[in-house]
Amino acid sequence: MLNQGMPGYRQICQRGGGQHAAEGTNFAIMKEYQAVVLKLSRRAHDDEDALTDLLNERSRGGWEPALLAQDGARMTVVFQRASPASRKEK
Repeated sequence: MLNQGMPGYRQICQRGGGQHAAEGTNFAIMKEYQAVVLKLSRRAHDDEDALTDLLNERSRGGWEPALLAQDGARMTVVFQRASPASRKEK
């Protein structure tokens, strides 16, 4: 009974298995994160300009927004990008 294994197991082993190194782990692509707290004013136009400038500036550095949260007086923006080691492997 113990030797039965999974159906097709021998075929998989003979072909060399599935994925290779980093492709077969949860750590294939590491990410780095950056959180920015933007203080909001009472002027919508100024807040729009500040947020647009922040998004454009981070975008040029390869960052993309991952999470936005807002309370009454501030907005928190969390940015993410592939870590430098992951970008070199591509």
